[in-house]
Amino acid sequence: VLPLLALVASVVGLPESPAIRTKAAGMVTSAKKQHAAGSSGGGTLGALLRPPYRERTLRLWLVYGLSAMLLYFLISWLPVFLIAAGWSPSQAPRGIALLQFGGIAGSLIQAWLVDRRRTITALVGAYSVTLITALLFAVPGTAPAWPVLLVFMGSGVAGVLMSIIALGAGSSTVRA
Repeated sequence: VLPLLALVASVVGLPESPAIRTKAAGMVTSAKKQHAAGSSGGGTLGALLRPPYRERTLRLWLVYGLSAMLLYFLISWLPVFLIAAGWSPSQAPRGIALLQFGGIAGSLIQAWLVDRRRTITALVGAYSVTLITALLFAVPGTAPAWPVLLVFMGSGVAGVLMSIIALGAGSSTVRA
């Protein structure tokens, strides 16, 4: 409750930065000039859905949506699976923490690869890590290594989401 009260107090009580107000006023003026000249100055959602960007946009949305859904299912159902595999109810949430820790590490690795223009390598690597890790969960006798596998699974699943965002931003130079 206290953080929410602090948020309300800061929004109501703190004045806007002069630098931000000046920048915002300049952006509004620039947008009005562009609109008057008949140019939007940038891309629109509609432009992404028209050729030649439609196919690429829809593929990126599909891959991102499925990857985000996979991460959601893992976070939601992982405690149930871990308890069914013999983990105690107090240990199962630690599995989610390991998955998320792997996600942080994977996102940093993915960012490093994307920064070096290796986005496809990052995506293929992340999906490969995810697939191999998922298959290793099914191998009998790997239960003691499950905490490590959860970290690798998280690095692949969450890391790939960061690469898809970078891939989308880097490949969409749409002008209306």
